[in-house]
Amino acid sequence: MISGVTASHPMSIEIDGVTKNVSFVYFTETVADSPTRNLINLDKQTEGYKISLPDSRSVDAVYNGKFDLEKIIITKEKTWEELLQSMTLIWEK
Repeated sequence: MISGVTASHPMSIEIDGVTKNVSFVYFTETVADSPTRNLINLDKQTEGYKISLPDSRSVDAVYNGKFDLEKIIITKEKTWEELLQSMTLIWEK
């Protein structure tokens, strides 16, 4: 079992009539994130996770949540509006 981060490059989308460069992130947490982490090592982690996001000069907003860009860009099963409704805005210029 592992944990990880999925992140997108900035992409231009229209939100409320305004075009913004937006990135999406999703942190996957598993049993490996238990307080003692006994399943993967015997040491306790003393620092939080650090992830790299695109430079803030190239991004207007960052959203957190599970996303599948293929359903929006390729198969058109979902719209940007539907995706954003299920996500949390975690940073905005």
